[in-house]
Amino acid sequence: VRDVACNEHMEHQFAAGYESGEIAIWDKRINRAACDIRIKAHNNLNNAQARSVAWHPIRRELLASGGTDYFCRVWDINQPTAERFSVQTIAQVSVTKWRPKPPGGGQICELVTAASTGFDLSVHIWDVFRPHIPIYSTKGHTDVVTDVAWYRREHATLLTVSRDCTLRATTLTHP
Repeated sequence: VRDVACNEHMEHQFAAGYESGEIAIWDKRINRAACDIRIKAHNNLNNAQARSVAWHPIRRELLASGGTDYFCRVWDINQPTAERFSVQTIAQVSVTKWRPKPPGGGQICELVTAASTGFDLSVHIWDVFRPHIPIYSTKGHTDVVTDVAWYRREHATLLTVSRDCTLRATTLTHP
């Protein structure tokens, strides 16, 4: 297992990303060996891994995953055979998070990704409806970013940590 995430809207449900590229969704109320849903999220000829999973903060059926196949994908667990959205990145994805709801409402359609290699040390924010170019990128770390978080669920302050032993707080001025 490479990552696990609990669904905030359904406290009994959690997802796990595997080195096989699959995502499994479990119901902890049921004690059994098999998962409820299995998604072939990042399976391809290159043995891609599902490195990161993140539940949508509002829509309980949406799950994002990032993998070593250079993709971040969004899945509707009610229809898990086809991805809803995908973003192709320039490096393997090790961290995937949703951006919190913007002030004044609006829909949440932005994903944060961090690469798992030293090739790209930036953290990118993507709009899933316009997935070809990130809407925001942060720089500053000198080694791989290992995790990201939003400061107190704020829409504009992104915290990043890296193997360079630093924590950076970036206030986003665009979107």
